[in-house]
Amino acid sequence: MRVALFDSSLFYESLGLTNLMGVLKAHNYEYKLFIISEEKNILSSMKEFRPDLLCFTTCTGIHHVSFRVARYIKSKINIPTLFGGPHVTVFPDECIKEDCVDMLCRGEGEDALLELLHALENKNDYTQIKNLWVKKNGLIFKNDIRPLVQDLDTIPLPDRSQYLKHSVLMALPFKRFITGYGCPFKCSFCYNGQIQNIFKDSGNKYLRYKDPENLIREISNTCEGRRVESIFFVDDLFSANKKWLAHFLDIYKKEIAHPFMCTTRANLMTEDVAKMLSEAGC
Repeated sequence: MRVALFDSSLFYESLGLTNLMGVLKAHNYEYKLFIISEEKNILSSMKEFRPDLLCFTTCTGIHHVSFRVARYIKSKINIPTLFGGPHVTVFPDECIKEDCVDMLCRGEGEDALLELLHALENKNDYTQIKNLWVKKNGLIFKNDIRPLVQDLDTIPLPDRSQYLKHSVLMALPFKRFITGYGCPFKCSFCYNGQIQNIFKDSGNKYLRYKDPENLIREISNTCEGRRVESIFFVDDLFSANKKWLAHFLDIYKKEIAHPFMCTTRANLMTEDVAKMLSEAGC
């Protein structure tokens, strides 16, 4: 099975796609990342790679780019499409109506993608896979959300190699990482409240973190041999768990020590948290 993955531009790596590529690599699937803004002839690229599945990530505001490209490819070549990302997670009823959407994935996609590929490989039914909405034979199968992955260290390390083939990303002086998933707050301007509502009946934790030692290894491996001037932790809220933060920063300042940026909230920025962040290079 060959999997084509699509990102809209080289503005930065999609950490969601790097996760999926890490999973595909760990399970020995053939895959290739296509950057839409860089493609001169997307049809020629598809004919050369001959994918069995097209995977698109969608963020609200640029989701139409993914729909447009998928629609164009499917008008010339009949390849099934799978859409994931925050936009289809929050607006599945709207997205499933798009003629270019064969399937969409709500929430975390690593396990759902593997189950789908296994079903396609073996010509088995794939309409009952949790997290997936599937259009088949004029019907729409809307499957339940699966429980959130609680141990993030069971997910294979992200694969950034497909992005780093592009010199503009290779040369960027900062690298992006995520230390965990979720946020405990429901700010009116943020999508997290809607995501929390989707998973409210899953019966497990929404806010989860990677093991600090494993995360340090991920950062070290990614930065090795590359120009790195700073790091950006893109978590929705980097300082939500003070105990985890203290443990991680203690290791970080000893083993990584690059200046870094992160996000926090004013009510969480206590004097001791500010001191920890400052001493570690924030």
